[in-house]
Amino acid sequence: MKDTKCKLCGYKTNLFATGKILDKYNIEYYHCENCDFIQTESPYWLEEAYTTPINKYDTGIMIRNLVCVDIAKKVLKKYKNKNILDYAGGYGIFTRMMRDMGFNVYWSDKYCENIIATGCEWNNEKIDAITIFECLEHFVDPIKELEHLFTLTDAILCSTLLFKSNNPQYVDKWWYYAPQTGQHISFYSDKTIKYIAEYFSCKYKIIKATKNLNFILLERRK
Repeated sequence: MKDTKCKLCGYKTNLFATGKILDKYNIEYYHCENCDFIQTESPYWLEEAYTTPINKYDTGIMIRNLVCVDIAKKVLKKYKNKNILDYAGGYGIFTRMMRDMGFNVYWSDKYCENIIATGCEWNNEKIDAITIFECLEHFVDPIKELEHLFTLTDAILCSTLLFKSNNPQYVDKWWYYAPQTGQHISFYSDKTIKYIAEYFSCKYKIIKATKNLNFILLERRK
C-alpha cells in the first residue's frame, strides 16, 4: 500500500479497491474520507490508454451528446448570445449541434480531431461559459485543471457520473471505473462536488439527467 494523499484536499487517503486495467496492470484505488474523492494510484499507464483519444468502448457517444445538448440549451440559456467554449470537444458533435440551434459555441481539444465542427475552433476569443463533458474523471490533477478553466470564465457546466455512498469496491462491479480503457482515474460524489464548489467560491447545482450521467453547473460568485 502506497502513502497517497488526496489530489483534491491533500488529506491522507485509504486503500479503497484494487483492479486490473487494460487487461494487464493491477492498480490500486484510494478514497478520501474528508472530501469523498476516489483516485487511482499515480496513473503511469495513461500514454498507452490514450493511444486512441475516443476509445472503441464508448458506444454511447451519440446519445450522450443529445443529452448534453438538451441540458446545455436549458441551463445555459442566458449565455445564448455570448461565447461558450466546449473544452475537450472531441469530434465536435456537441459544438455543431449547439451552433445549429443558435448558440455561439467554440470547439477546443488538445488530443482529438475536429471532424464535425470545422471552422468553429476557438482562437482565444473571450469566453463567458465553458462546457466540459465526461472529462472530470480523466483529470490527473482536478484542482489544477479547474483552476485553468476558471482563468477563462466564471461559469462551467460539466458532466460525470457521481458515485453513491455504497459505491462498489470491486472494479468489475461498476462500469464507470472503465478498467478496459484505463482512462477513468478520478471519481466524485455529491460531497466531492460541494468541496470543489467551496474551494473555488462557487454556487453549484447538480442535475441528475440520466442514471448514467450527472451534470454540474459551477458559477463563481460575483
